[in-house]
Amino acid sequence: SLKKGVSHALFAENTFVVNPWELGIAAYENAKANGVSFYLNEEVLSIRKESGVFHIATNEQEFQAKRILCCGGLNSDALWEMVNKPKIRLVPQAADYLVFDTDCGGLIRHVISVEPEEKGDGITIVPTCDGNLLLGSTRRELNGSFDGSTALAGLSELKEKGKWLLPDLPFDQMIRSFAGVRPNPFYLDQNGTITDKSLNDFVILEEDGFFDLIGVKTPGITCANELGQYITTRILASFESAPE
Repeated sequence: SLKKGVSHALFAENTFVVNPWELGIAAYENAKANGVSFYLNEEVLSIRKESGVFHIATNEQEFQAKRILCCGGLNSDALWEMVNKPKIRLVPQAADYLVFDTDCGGLIRHVISVEPEEKGDGITIVPTCDGNLLLGSTRRELNGSFDGSTALAGLSELKEKGKWLLPDLPFDQMIRSFAGVRPNPFYLDQNGTITDKSLNDFVILEEDGFFDLIGVKTPGITCANELGQYITTRILASFESAPE
């Protein structure tokens, strides 16, 4: 049970849990069944536009397209800047997580998310599809590239907050820790320098047939279907409004 003293909660009736890897595989299989071609493990080296056509050169081959939809994750800003004026720059931020054994799966039945009372970070406990408990997450700045390592301070913070929220949480049943990275978008000034103004929303950039979903973080997977529908209408509209 949750800590004593919890008296109010907001019940989100339509909150569900999915396996993100299986969801991604299912989306891939659906796209392939509908005629989408996939070219994996190719690095985009350059993009240029000539006579209304994009020429995308990879380390393997060259593609041509009248429209580009970029979903490049942490590289979305770099891909945008291959053909467009810099607008947004991504600043990666790391996050730590803890995973508990399936023996702990019955401690809670719902996603429990606690917002901080003061400026800072809350905590979320998730009963996963496989019956484990997922506890996360921290926020920490990166000094250099991300190598997938967790931080001792972050794991200690999670243990402290997890014990505060769920006193019966048995940390001897903790089976794994891992770290992820968030693509935090920041505005650039006129000189192309990162400002201190970060964006707390998804960013969709559009310029002359190039569409870029940039800085899509939590709850990106929740919004993926709606983002797909929305960007589809934008791309189709760009064809309708294009001069003949």
